[in-house]
Amino acid sequence: QKYNQPNNIVDGPWLIIHSPHDSGRPFKGLTHSKNLVTAIEFGTLGMHSMDGSNWSPPNGIHITDTKCDTISSLVWFNAVQKYFVFTRTQMWHPDLQGHLRVTGIIESRDFEHWEPKRGINLISEAEGFPYLQVHGLNVHEYGDILIGLIPMVHLQEPGNNFLGKFDIQMAISRDGWHWQRVADGDVFLPNGPENWDRWYVHSCSMVRKKDTLYYYYQGRPQMHGAIRQMREQGVDFNSTMRTDLGMATVPADRFVAMTQKNSDELGILDTPPIRFDGNDLLVNAELDPTDMQVELIDEAGPVAQYQSKVVPGFEREYSRLVKIDDLRYKVLWSKEGTEYGLSLIHI
Repeated sequence: QKYNQPNNIVDGPWLIIHSPHDSGRPFKGLTHSKNLVTAIEFGTLGMHSMDGSNWSPPNGIHITDTKCDTISSLVWFNAVQKYFVFTRTQMWHPDLQGHLRVTGIIESRDFEHWEPKRGINLISEAEGFPYLQVHGLNVHEYGDILIGLIPMVHLQEPGNNFLGKFDIQMAISRDGWHWQRVADGDVFLPNGPENWDRWYVHSCSMVRKKDTLYYYYQGRPQMHGAIRQMREQGVDFNSTMRTDLGMATVPADRFVAMTQKNSDELGILDTPPIRFDGNDLLVNAELDPTDMQVELIDEAGPVAQYQSKVVPGFEREYSRLVKIDDLRYKVLWSKEGTEYGLSLIHI
């Protein structure tokens, strides 16, 4: 969906609506500092607020003076008790002249004192770097992991570090530093097909409301770097360049799906070892409840390869799925007239 209405936009902020450990400053945010002479964004400052309207300190909290000229992301990650800023930094490569885009990470435990920015590159040369580059990493806490939306720039011309089309991939992390791209780097949010976002989509934010995830993003009908190209060609770009706001939705927890290649044959999905607390196992699936059976095996691995053993009482022939809502089934086991769930494991 596209939104194109008159608005007042502040360039560059990223907000945390609440900080669980810091009730005196529930709202926190970022802004880019700007050189008043050159008008170039050159650093990042932190802000905080009690009500979301009045922000302090007046000159901001110093985070970094390094170049951060992309959409920066601020997140509190409760699992490691740290704030993270995900922004941009640069590196060089002999095959392409210029400052190449990689991810910059800055961390803090108190929002006042920040470690120096360090860079990581999420793209290997085998995947196309430097002609495939990460233009940003917009991060959100989701349960006990971090989910990052990655605007990817696909450069279009040899030797040109600016002209490129964009799509969005996804990555996950459990510590803020080590990232794994989801589904082997498949596209999560493609550009197009309409003209207003045909060549450029850039992630901004993810919001969860009940069982729907809302993704708000920028869309453009031109490639990244088109202004520079038009200027060099003497073309009037003011009448054609525009940025619109789009929104995409996904049902909760359905970022990536596993599908069976042949529905007429038995398929087996074996998960990695999982640590859990709680009493229920929920399956997020689109199927008939009679089409799936569930069993628990010990942590040694798949039965065929490592000769793991099924946990007694949790064999698949005793399992059944009970529908909770349109997204989820609860897994129960029934044996000798007794029906039970994972709570039996804790006894």
